[in-house]
Amino acid sequence: MRGTVIRLRASGFDTHLWFVVSNPDPETNRVLAFNLTDVKNYPSSRCILDVGEHPQITIRSAVRYFSPKIWDVETLQKLIKNDTFEQFQNASEEVIQKIISGAYEDDTPDPCFKYLP
Repeated sequence: MRGTVIRLRASGFDTHLWFVVSNPDPETNRVLAFNLTDVKNYPSSRCILDVGEHPQITIRSAVRYFSPKIWDVETLQKLIKNDTFEQFQNASEEVIQKIISGAYEDDTPDPCFKYLP
């Protein structure tokens, strides 16, 4: 799952991209994901991603560390399969590492650190 990139399907408006940054935890079978927002909304983020770092990034974007998701893998896979989420090309390991590095310097909630390397 690490590197998975998804977006909630919603008609009428764009939703945020989510980047899964962990493999399933062996004890809980859960993964950690962070979403992106326009850098103008969160200019102090410790991780800024530029257009081209992933094909779905169309504006300079900030990782929102303060609002992560910890998803059960089976639930997330079902949500992708039933088209609740749209899945895109996986993120490169370089992008995932950049996101993870920023997590250690930003407002990442404590429960997330269980899932970070």
